[in-house]
Amino acid sequence: MDERHVLHFTFGPVQGFVAQARRVRDFWAGSYLLAYLSGLAMHAVEEGGGEIRFPAVRQDELMQRIRGQVPSPAGRAQIGSLPNRFSATVSDLTAGQRAADALYAGWRRIAGAVWQMLRLDDAVRDRWDRQIESAWEISWVISTDGRAVDRRKNMRVHLLPDEPGEKCTLCGQRQELSGLGLGSPESRRAMREWWAGVRRSLGEQSHNLGPRDRLCAICLVKRFFPLVAREAIGWAVQTNVPSTPYLAAADWLETLLRVDPAAAAGLYRVAREAGVPLTEASSRLPGLAEAAEAVDPALRNACRGLVSLDGKAFFVECIREQDEDLGLPLSGPQRDRLEAALRKAEERVGQAASPYYALLLLDGDNMGRLLGSDPREAQEDISLALGRFSGAVSQTVREHNGFLIYAGGDDVAALLPLSQAIPCARALRARYREAFAPLVPRVLPPHEGTASAAITFAHMKAPLTAVIRETHQLLDGVAKDMAGRDAIACRVRTRSGPAVTWWSPWEALPEESWTLLTAPSSEGGARGAAAYSNSFIYKLRSLLEVLPQGGPEADPFPEETLAILVAEYLADRGQVWPQGMSLGERREAARRRILPLLNLCRVRQRLGTGEIVAKGFSANGALLVRFLTQKGV
Repeated sequence: MDERHVLHFTFGPVQGFVAQARRVRDFWAGSYLLAYLSGLAMHAVEEGGGEIRFPAVRQDELMQRIRGQVPSPAGRAQIGSLPNRFSATVSDLTAGQRAADALYAGWRRIAGAVWQMLRLDDAVRDRWDRQIESAWEISWVISTDGRAVDRRKNMRVHLLPDEPGEKCTLCGQRQELSGLGLGSPESRRAMREWWAGVRRSLGEQSHNLGPRDRLCAICLVKRFFPLVAREAIGWAVQTNVPSTPYLAAADWLETLLRVDPAAAAGLYRVAREAGVPLTEASSRLPGLAEAAEAVDPALRNACRGLVSLDGKAFFVECIREQDEDLGLPLSGPQRDRLEAALRKAEERVGQAASPYYALLLLDGDNMGRLLGSDPREAQEDISLALGRFSGAVSQTVREHNGFLIYAGGDDVAALLPLSQAIPCARALRARYREAFAPLVPRVLPPHEGTASAAITFAHMKAPLTAVIRETHQLLDGVAKDMAGRDAIACRVRTRSGPAVTWWSPWEALPEESWTLLTAPSSEGGARGAAAYSNSFIYKLRSLLEVLPQGGPEADPFPEETLAILVAEYLADRGQVWPQGMSLGERREAARRRILPLLNLCRVRQRLGTGEIVAKGFSANGALLVRFLTQKGV
């Protein structure tokens, strides 16, 4: 009988490779490529007689496609569902090298297909090969200690080649491919002309290379991989994904379809007459597709068309924009007619579309430690729990009208409309806890099997690369470190940078406080967040600055603080009370409305013991409620 060993395999960079994305499709493609290459490495181990221990891949649809078991791509085969690390039992001590060779062979095949599509000249071949061959740092060990591969990663032997000249406008790290940009005006002119030639050679696909794009080989592969997938990996992948303006407009569009389908149909007709393209026809969000189907049959085709329009058509600032990347290709009269039609639709909804969308990241807590220190039986239980969770992610995101970027192991990345991000995060956390519940306390102690989430509410024109990078920092530095894990952190990111940051352990908030975040415009007894005017929010912020910053979590809010806030609330002329309501009844109603908001303003942290302690007060919770209510800052 062959002696069995444990292989631990990982490769990267991960966050850098994925975050270097100007467009949503770059973001999706980077995540998918990582998952696909990891699957190739796993498959090489399986073909050599090895058995994958982590993650659970038997039913994974992407893995089935790689094995050739699925005749046509379906469901999650279109989603990056495999993490960049795995462990396996093997009898061959060279299994790790075979896995690395398979990964790089697949990468070269994809890069070769992109090279052929772009029809680049041989003068840049050496630069292309240099960058392609240095793309990945691969680490693997044979050890029973799951943490050994992390120690191996710390032994840096992957030296990046020198990258002279002008840098890639997407990643900012590697040299742009032409090699002509050397700092002088003449060289920069030659560089721009070279890239203009590449763009012209793409013909109908020229829109995939922006007028200011000067990319390195690796960023070019990410950008054009979806277009060559059938040749490169054996099946087609999605080439149309929702844009950030489309995601930002989703809530507004859904409301318009509900309150006035005729106005929605009219806006579509004007937009098409103006020449707005149907760029979202293949990437419509599920909630919008359903809303379009629910209208009167006579209006249905027009409403289907509306939710297929380029997302920029729903923002006056984009209609007026002359920039090739940010505006629509319309003439002056076309812009005027479309703007007028949009203004009428905004009147029907009662407001303009918010320019903000949400990026959600969710990650299991302490997963590396759990997988690295537990016996094999526990690792298998954890792997199966992660498989159960991962299998539920796609449907959960779909139910919240989102677009799933990645769902592998304990990691999730998704883009969502503003109103659905926090509800989706709570639902995903619930699915995660359900998946791990059978393991507590048989395999895991009570405070394990948890997940943290980070949400950035980003302006649609904020650089996507920065949004992705900052959301990862929000997850690791705030939700996990400052809040103490098993927590959520949210941030508002304007075009110029972060504006509001808020966090809380999941179970620290009562449901009334969650309602302010998940249904901010609902009515009910407290009239939702609409009960708080801007002046009251600013009064609250001033008052919180002078409150004692500390005290046990169980301490009630100081009565004198509540009394002052109740008085300020009652003095707000914007508040409308039922006729005949006594002053005492108004005071009590004001108190009930204020307490959920104050709960959001209490800063809390989870200690290593699992205990949650109060760390003072911050108005950021109230400012986040105001943002979600007004759908902007």
